[in-house]
Amino acid sequence: MSIQCQSISFNIQIDHNTELYRAIHSFSLEQASKCFNRKDAVSNMSKTLELIVINLLLDADSYHIGLNAKKCDKRSRYQRDIYRYRYRKQSLGILKDLKFITYEIGSYAKGLETTIFVNPLLLAYFEDYGTAAIHREVNELIVIRDKDKEHHFNAKSFNVEYIDTPKTIELRKEMELINSMIGLHTITYPRLSTSSVTNKGRQRDLEETPLVTPLYTNPNHHQLYRVFNNGGIDEGGRMYGASWINIKEKLRFGMLINHLPCTVIDYSSMAIGQLYAKLGISHSDDYDAYAIPELVKLKVSRKAIKRQVQRMLNSKIPLKSFRCKDEHIKQGFKGLDYKFVEDVIVKYHQPISKYFGTGIGLKLMNEEAMIMIKTLKELHKINIPALPLHDALITQSVHTSKVRELMFEHYFDFYNGACSYTSVEDLH
Repeated sequence: MSIQCQSISFNIQIDHNTELYRAIHSFSLEQASKCFNRKDAVSNMSKTLELIVINLLLDADSYHIGLNAKKCDKRSRYQRDIYRYRYRKQSLGILKDLKFITYEIGSYAKGLETTIFVNPLLLAYFEDYGTAAIHREVNELIVIRDKDKEHHFNAKSFNVEYIDTPKTIELRKEMELINSMIGLHTITYPRLSTSSVTNKGRQRDLEETPLVTPLYTNPNHHQLYRVFNNGGIDEGGRMYGASWINIKEKLRFGMLINHLPCTVIDYSSMAIGQLYAKLGISHSDDYDAYAIPELVKLKVSRKAIKRQVQRMLNSKIPLKSFRCKDEHIKQGFKGLDYKFVEDVIVKYHQPISKYFGTGIGLKLMNEEAMIMIKTLKELHKINIPALPLHDALITQSVHTSKVRELMFEHYFDFYNGACSYTSVEDLH
């Protein structure tokens, strides 16, 4: 059993020579014995339950788990420690009956995995057994995904079982280096509390109280992995998996790196800026690619405009409506004619209009990731901690100027002299 995040399996293990591990092992074996008589079934059940409990205690307030019977029983490079569907489902039932968790069943049709929420009772049950040495490992650092080519809309994504090449080996070593760099730093969220979780649909809100988790020896257990798209390594490639990427934006406020306050430095209007940079065009520091006057006058939100522009860049086929899963787009452009909106966007960005409908968005994402990784390596050389957040970096506030300078330099070099604009936001 392993937790699921972005469909990638993680394993969290603790030192077996601790009271905490022995307590979890004993608990899991006892509960498994109540469900099965056969020794092999008891063994598999106890192992499954044990790993679920360890993940819940030592990782986060919630996580996602795959409960598709066919996928659960299939071994792959992305999921190595497999226990059968029946044991996963039975484990969740036990923990729910004990009021240790609540969970919401996912939907294969909607691409949603089952979400498990931790009840403080689970923490209280084991907190008297002390702390444990924790080891977290992601099974695969280089993930290649593809989609069913026969379906343009609602196509299901799947992880590709690829054969390693010198390039994928190089990319994996690069991610191992990035993870080792980040592992040198302590990352904490003083405003979060695992003891005050309230569920709202598939969302959760955390009160702004100190984090108290007696089971942690070190709160810094983050590993990043890269996700590539369209069956190769030339598209996509952003980094995922770490806590600062997965939590809500408002919950990043107050986070600390090595006990110092942080700042987010963001490449503004990144995808649009990259396309203009390919033409040798730079914009002023106050440029906003998504503040399109005609749409702003119609009170369309910036977020809706941004997501629609990105949708036009990512699509390889002509779009004819606002039909998509993005509620910001559907609500933001409600009542407006699609052709009118598309024409307004194309006219406003006439110099780069040839790129709309070409699917170039994932290629731009790949270039963005290369710039970010180069910047991270350079910062590591001068002992400045930084955490990637797609087209942004989180760093200690005292290093804001230097990080911003290096982000500018690497963008400038990558795009042959084109200038970038970065915005700065304090997280304190």
